[in-house]
Amino acid sequence: MEKILVVDDAKINRMILIEILKKRYEVLEAEDGLEAVAVFRRHEEEIPVVLLDAVMPVLGGYEFLAEARREGWLDKTKVIMISTDYSEALVKRALDEGACDFIARPVDGKTVLEKVERAVSRGSVI
Repeated sequence: MEKILVVDDAKINRMILIEILKKRYEVLEAEDGLEAVAVFRRHEEEIPVVLLDAVMPVLGGYEFLAEARREGWLDKTKVIMISTDYSEALVKRALDEGACDFIARPVDGKTVLEKVERAVSRGSVI
């Protein structure tokens, strides 16, 4: 079973995503980008997709993307950014900085599964 890393500072948001994904994937979680870096380093070869909240304390989503680019993780792992702000500028920034797709909140279970499945199977969503 493949592992998906869910990164969000709001426990309820992590719980919702875990509930959506748990039948098809083993779900790892982190409550901010700094914890996500640590989890990712431990499971780097096993995580094809990261679901990443854009705005978090300590180390935010964009900072995690910058670290992922520096480390070369985006060559093997796809990041799907999630946010309540889905303005064209924010979506463009996420994609420009290395995310392969974007999911707007509130999330729809079917959309989440479809986008994760495409990212896992094709290696890229867009």
